[in-house]
Amino acid sequence: MHHFGRWHFLPVLVWFFLLIPARLSAGDFPPVNSAELKITSLPNQPGAAAYVLYREEIDDDQMHFHQVYQRIKILTDAGRKYADVELAPYNSREFSITDIKGRTIHADGTIIPFEGKPFEKTVIKGEGVSYKVKAFTLPDVQAGSIIEYRYTLRYNDTTVLAPHWTISSELYQQKVHLSFKRSRRDVIIDHDQITDGGVSWTWSTFHNEKPVEKGDRIEIDVEKVPAFEQEEYMPPASILKAFVDFYYTTDFTKTSELYWKEEGGFWNKDIEKFAGGHGLVDAQLSQIISPGDTNEQKVRKIYAWVGTLENTTYKPERTEKEIKALGLKENRTADDVLRQKSGDRDDITRLFITMVRRAGIPAYAMRVTGRDDSYFLKTLLDYRQLDYEVAIVQIDGKEVFLDPGTRFCPYGKLYWVVTACVGLRQSAASKGAEFAQTPAPEYSDSRRQRSAVFSIASTGPAVGTIEATFTGQYALRLRLRGARTDDDGKLKLLQDEARKWLTADAEVRLLNKPEWENAEKPLLAVFKVSAGLLTSAGHRVLLPLNLFAFNQPSRFSHKERRNAVYFQFPFVEVDMITFKLPPGFALESLPQSDVQTTGYAAFLTKYTQAGDSVTAERQVGVGTNIVTVEKYPELKALFDKSHDADQQQAVLKGGRGASQGQ
Repeated sequence: MHHFGRWHFLPVLVWFFLLIPARLSAGDFPPVNSAELKITSLPNQPGAAAYVLYREEIDDDQMHFHQVYQRIKILTDAGRKYADVELAPYNSREFSITDIKGRTIHADGTIIPFEGKPFEKTVIKGEGVSYKVKAFTLPDVQAGSIIEYRYTLRYNDTTVLAPHWTISSELYQQKVHLSFKRSRRDVIIDHDQITDGGVSWTWSTFHNEKPVEKGDRIEIDVEKVPAFEQEEYMPPASILKAFVDFYYTTDFTKTSELYWKEEGGFWNKDIEKFAGGHGLVDAQLSQIISPGDTNEQKVRKIYAWVGTLENTTYKPERTEKEIKALGLKENRTADDVLRQKSGDRDDITRLFITMVRRAGIPAYAMRVTGRDDSYFLKTLLDYRQLDYEVAIVQIDGKEVFLDPGTRFCPYGKLYWVVTACVGLRQSAASKGAEFAQTPAPEYSDSRRQRSAVFSIASTGPAVGTIEATFTGQYALRLRLRGARTDDDGKLKLLQDEARKWLTADAEVRLLNKPEWENAEKPLLAVFKVSAGLLTSAGHRVLLPLNLFAFNQPSRFSHKERRNAVYFQFPFVEVDMITFKLPPGFALESLPQSDVQTTGYAAFLTKYTQAGDSVTAERQVGVGTNIVTVEKYPELKALFDKSHDADQQQAVLKGGRGASQGQ
């Protein structure tokens, strides 16, 4: 993966509970607070299992350490899980974790120190990195206890590490204190020099608390921080939590405009340098396209061909030993990618752009912040937030956005992660970079259609087949998951997916061989299914008609909403299920068909009878990926009605022996 930010230090680590005390010497904890021992509940959050009494984090770029301290009140047995502490992965070749201390204080004041040894395991090992995790469990934690722990992360003297503070936590926090001591020596960032620790920051807090300078430190104190609550279909948590981000400054980081202009210029030069070597590109291109091809035909052929290269982004990470044995090196030019016949997603995108240009067609790169876990923040002067590259090709005067770096992404589409994203794009006019946005996804691009026919016996399970067709983002998502496993894993992936649609006793068997590799075709899966459907109700029998949604939870359980509703992509879901009634049974009643719409979402249920067969049709569609909090009641009402409709059943009469639960 390319890293084009101008900071020559390791990426900021993300911590599990970021915190600790500078005023305490090694081995010390603050005096036991008798008032805290008596606490039995949290008035601000009734029913809370635990909450943070005090959290402190000290970052010192002069002495090169990061210290964390946290004190937690355990209120219920459910809160005892916070005794298990896991520190986030760290690169053990550049960092070390020392001075881990902890203790448990019972409600009667009894103190039990942590005297065990932290558990350590390696989670990632590759060229130049060895990421480890340390974990430990505080002793004898009970409801009413207070637990506290601290540790120190140390890094080498040549590294400066402007911190990222995530203030929000899954727990309510009574008080948070965070402090940063900047480096006071000159710091070299490429050819630019920071003198005397120039530093700036951007932040977002609930009550507009601001970082303040106190001597050689920047500090922030925040009180009564609400617990961060997970909601269904919510935007990425990283953009909703309170935070402070620091960065060292040079002349071009005085303003965001100057910073992004400078960074955009460096990135643009890097793109052009990557495209500079093209001896192998021209040779390969002559085998892909023909002189008589139209521009679109040329682009399509190049797009399809680069998709056949090994995309290392979707492969297990190789160890340093494997890389050495294969003789792999960093791809610095398009020719390098061809020589090694592999590259990560950005390498392949850049190769595609280079080949299209060599075919005589204008093509540009665009780099965005993937919205799977973040959004671009212009005030955050950190180039690393831009983490995905896509291509823009000009065909017959029209710009087409393409995503060759995402494996299995169909031509003309973008992976949802990079749709409606802001970032930098190459500018033909300025020969530099400018801000732009990728196109928003269309609801018609992503469709899941399930068609089923079931024959129902008067006793025993119903037997039938399901044909599930996935297009757009639905197909891409499954193909990307399937790419990380073997044939048996793909089989299990699809059968598990089908089981989620059916009753718990259902037996599912995949009948066909889906076309996993052909991104231009829908992904079709055909299943043989056996499942209990009928339920006795006195002298009648009940048959669930919207089978795939029956007994599924409602999409939205929260009565009120704090955050906008965030769908990964707009979508259409279509179900058509035909039931052949068992001999001797007659249909007594069907639910009412229904249609509900808003300006951006709709659902339809329709029921028909033909002879001894009943057919249920169900459609749900959402035409946007974001619904504001103000519109949440309307959206929830529509999906609640859809959920109610999904639970309705047909009433059958006659026959004998329909068993309870079948």
